[in-house]
Amino acid sequence: MPKCEGPVKGLRFSRDPLYGTSNFQSFWFEVQPAFALGREELLAHLAHDGISGRRGTMAARRQPDSGRDAGGADLSVTERLTDNTVILAVYHQLSPDERSRVVSFLLRAGRRRTPG
Repeated sequence: MPKCEGPVKGLRFSRDPLYGTSNFQSFWFEVQPAFALGREELLAHLAHDGISGRRGTMAARRQPDSGRDAGGADLSVTERLTDNTVILAVYHQLSPDERSRVVSFLLRAGRRRTPG
């Protein structure tokens, strides 16, 4: 299994808070400007390689007919996460080889450069 010493440049991975632990249903991360691909391009590459991923956090107030008003609240973090997060499916039967494949993919994707 590839070892990732430290962060992948341009990806901010989620962590469990000190007061709780994950249910391991999904794993999310934020695609930051320093990453070689934008979120939508990364999702396209994931799909092409047969890795299940989708857009991450969704702001309810952006959904059609949500009827919600932020009442002037600063939702800049919610907006940023809505625009830049990815969720990868995880499950108990996910093998070490499958995990390794996803890690290797993200490391390779971080080195890709788009023309232009």
